[in-house]
Amino acid sequence: MFQEDRPTLFRRLSRGLAIAGYLNVEVPKVRHRRVDLLIALADGALPHVEFQSAHDQHIGYRMMEYWALIKRRHGGPLRQVVVFVGQGARVPDRVEEDGQIFRYEVLDLRDIPAEDLIETGNPGDLALAVLANGGNARLREIVQRAAAMKGVQRKRLLAKILILSGLRGAAQKVELEMKHMGVIIDVTKNPVLMRMYREAQQIAQQEPEQKVRAEAEAAGRAKGMAEGRAEGRAEGMAEGESEILRKQLTAKFGSLPRWAAGRVSKATPTQIERWARKILVADTLEGVLGPRHRNGS
Repeated sequence: MFQEDRPTLFRRLSRGLAIAGYLNVEVPKVRHRRVDLLIALADGALPHVEFQSAHDQHIGYRMMEYWALIKRRHGGPLRQVVVFVGQGARVPDRVEEDGQIFRYEVLDLRDIPAEDLIETGNPGDLALAVLANGGNARLREIVQRAAAMKGVQRKRLLAKILILSGLRGAAQKVELEMKHMGVIIDVTKNPVLMRMYREAQQIAQQEPEQKVRAEAEAAGRAKGMAEGRAEGRAEGMAEGESEILRKQLTAKFGSLPRWAAGRVSKATPTQIERWARKILVADTLEGVLGPRHRNGS
C-alpha cells in the first residue's frame, strides 16, 4: 500500500536518519486479559484497581493496556489505582515517553496508618492493617481482634492475616501471637502457608543487607502464593497452579462441587490468576469463580 509514497513518507518519519530496517507489523492478539478489580458506580464512573506486591518499573504499560481495553468495552470515566502492598521502592505512577504522559494513581498501604484500618471494624480492613504503617507494631492487637470473632469468619480472617504477614516477613511473629492466644492454624496442612512460613524463617536469620533483598524477593513470591501464582514462574506450570488454586479453594470453602472442580481444571493460566486474587476478599465460592451456569458447569 502506498508503495510509490514510501521514500518521501519515510524520509519525513525518519527525520533524515538512516533506516536500520523494517519491523514485523503483525501484532499478536492478547486473550483473556483480566484486571484485579473493576467497579461500576451509580454515576457511571469505573474505578479500576490493580494490586502490586513488588516493584515493577514497567507497570505503566500494563495500566495503559488495561485502560484501552476497559474504555473500548465499557466507556465511561475511568479511574485507575495501583495498590502497592509490597516493600522497597514503590511503583511509578505514570509513563512519560515520546512526548506523551499517561497517569494513574498509586496507593501505598505503608502510607495509611494501621489504626485507621483497625478502627473501622471491617474484617477486610483488619487484615490489610498488617501491611499498613505501624501494622507490624500492632500485630498482637490485630490478631486479638481477629481471634475475638466467631465461626468461619474468624478462621478465614486469621488465615488472611497470616498470608498477608508474609508480605512483611512477619509470618513467624503472627504465628507466635496466635499460639500465645491459643489460636492454632496448622500451616503444615497448607502447602501455600507452609512455604511462606519457611521463607519468613529464612529471612529472619539473614544479615541486614541480605534480609532486605530477600524480603523484596519474598514479597513477590508471597503475594503470588497468596493469590495462587508465583512471580516469574516458568511456562508449563499451569497444571501445578491449578492444583494450588484447588487446594486453596478447598481450604477456604470446603469440598468443591463438581461444577467448580471442573471449571478450575479447565482454567487458563490467566483465569487462575484472576480467581486466585479473589480468594482473600471473596466470601463465597461463586464470588471467586463466578456464578454457576445453568447447564451445571
